[in-house]
Amino acid sequence: MVDDVEGTGHELYGALPNMTYVIDRGGKVLFRSDWTDPPTIEKVLDYILDARKQRREGLRMAPFYAEMVGYRWSDLAKHHEVLEKAGPQALSDWENSQKRGAQQPPRPGRIQI
Repeated sequence: MVDDVEGTGHELYGALPNMTYVIDRGGKVLFRSDWTDPPTIEKVLDYILDARKQRREGLRMAPFYAEMVGYRWSDLAKHHEVLEKAGPQALSDWENSQKRGAQQPPRPGRIQI
């Protein structure tokens, strides 16, 4: 999917500044991440392709839902530098997402970071 400049698709799936979705041809979300992390995406794509290969080979497989906490390198100074280069809207979006996240109470049954 390619989003428009206004971020219509981005807002439809979630308003965090750097989310990733893997969506199949039928529109089913196969993977969702609050942060784009290339090594994680590579592992997910390999996992999906392997599962599809096994199904083609005749292995009966059933889907299940899973969650995990991922870890990424974090350099807040560099992050702000990139946001400033991206422009005032990027910085404002990030600051607003931080405020929204701080205001949300923990949700029962969800992984807590």
